Amino acid sequence: MEGNEVKTAIKIKIARNLKYGRRDITIHSIGKNNLAKVRKAISYIGEEREYPNMNINIEETGSILLAKLMFKIVVT
Repeated sequence: MEGNEVKTAIKIKIARNLKYGRRDITIHSIGKNNLAKVRKAISYIGEEREYPNMNINIEETGSILLAKLMFKIVVT
């Protein structure tokens, strides 16, 4: 996948999970190129501020990435 496709795929997962009441998504990636694409996509999503209550936790071991994005639902 290209970088923009990765970002789109992550945003689709976020929307789907929030629709069904899940307040998190997990992303697994293997390979240095893929790690860079996922990190960049997550960064762009954070910068867009579409999900202002998003917490990001990224763990990297060698060329393996595990990212967990968690969302706080604000009730007004």
